[in-house]
Amino acid sequence: MSAYDSIAAACESEWAFGPWYPDADISNGVMYNPSKLGLASSFAFQTLPRKTHVYKFYFINQNFNLYPDTVYLTFLSVHFKSSQGSTNENTRLIQATDIYDYIRVFHPSNLALSGDYNLYTSSEPAYQKLIDSGADRLDDPINRPGNWNNNSSFADIHTQSPRTTSFDGGVTGGLDDRFDFILLRPEIMNGTGGLHYINNTYRVPGNDGLHFNHSILDLPVNESVPDSVLQALHAMSDHLPVILDLEFDPSQVSTSLGTKLNQECDVYQLINMIDENPEYSVGAVDLSGREVDLRNIIKTRISGFYFVSAKCNSVKSTYFKLQITPAGDLLFSQ
Repeated sequence: MSAYDSIAAACESEWAFGPWYPDADISNGVMYNPSKLGLASSFAFQTLPRKTHVYKFYFINQNFNLYPDTVYLTFLSVHFKSSQGSTNENTRLIQATDIYDYIRVFHPSNLALSGDYNLYTSSEPAYQKLIDSGADRLDDPINRPGNWNNNSSFADIHTQSPRTTSFDGGVTGGLDDRFDFILLRPEIMNGTGGLHYINNTYRVPGNDGLHFNHSILDLPVNESVPDSVLQALHAMSDHLPVILDLEFDPSQVSTSLGTKLNQECDVYQLINMIDENPEYSVGAVDLSGREVDLRNIIKTRISGFYFVSAKCNSVKSTYFKLQITPAGDLLFSQ
């Protein structure tokens, strides 16, 4: 049993784990609360030197009768190339560019990019690529640019390393780097897509700002979290976690009819020709993740909410949500 499987087995009563995409000796993963979120889709695409993992969640406690358009959260998990030097910086830029291009092409809803970036300064090209001023940029919620490496001015946001002793292969040195953070798409910062970042909730549990270049267990006593949590953070990893709070507000999202799948395929055209044109390929699941017969559901107008993947004229699959109202109306949204 892998370490991932062991953790999943221990937590399965309260937490669910997204699909596992192995990636050499270091890989990413995601765990989520299934009482709040459902997983609509997931995949990993190849970036250098490690894959970028994409998980698209939906909120299962949404009142669909009141707010029929689903609110999604697209969560990307990353691990950029480590170490300083121009070669490593260029490798990080390549991965950042691939991620930026994914956002530019697919415009995923309410995207959060999280992980170990291994960035030493905000002037590094990879960071600048991600926070580009264009329409596809990401925002740093705390907006603290500068030279983060070994700089006491950023002691309160450093995430590596909480240790000064070596064990389990972890890095030592005390807290002196901001390697781990969460970037958000502007729609989350502005609250225009049904999710809103709550100001001043971005934090690093275990970092009280008083342990620059020291272990989080050193004096002065670290009271930022309970001692049992502090001990666990020190033992768990040579990185500290990053947390922020999002507010769920589906009233900010409006349902649109006849949403375009792409320039060639209209949703209504897709539905009307579903039995006539073999070039249209579709699949669907209900809110519980169970596969359903979309043709039968549409013909009989079985009310409910369904996640549909469609491929038209060899165009890559696009995901959208279908609602069939009790009155038999069809509503679509990305």
